[in-house]
Amino acid sequence: MRNTSEALQMFARAENLDPDNPLVKFRRARVYISIGQFENAVKDLEITRVLAPREAAVYRLLADLYRKLGRQPDAIRAHTVAMDLDPKGTTAALSMTTDDDFDSVVTTGAGGGGATPSPSR
Repeated sequence: MRNTSEALQMFARAENLDPDNPLVKFRRARVYISIGQFENAVKDLEITRVLAPREAAVYRLLADLYRKLGRQPDAIRAHTVAMDLDPKGTTAALSMTTDDDFDSVVTTGAGGGGATPSPSR
């Protein structure tokens, strides 16, 4: 999205409507990353990890952020979980490219990360 401020406002509204939706937090984290707000991205992804605990893309993105923030032990743990959830690494490129696979995994419960459907759907 071109206007990150507008995007963040939209995500705030979406979160008010559905506070347990992992897609809202995952996508907002991606916006935070795009503007360099890595700590805010980590906060959203840590919540997403609780809401979609079997989604490897969340752990891969967390591992990248932890590493960037110098949190090596956390990065190693997140990477290890991502590898356990998706040993073939089918979601490896997902963390920095597209939300499409995450969307389909969370909404259907299928795919490389094997996420469970969102409780709110």
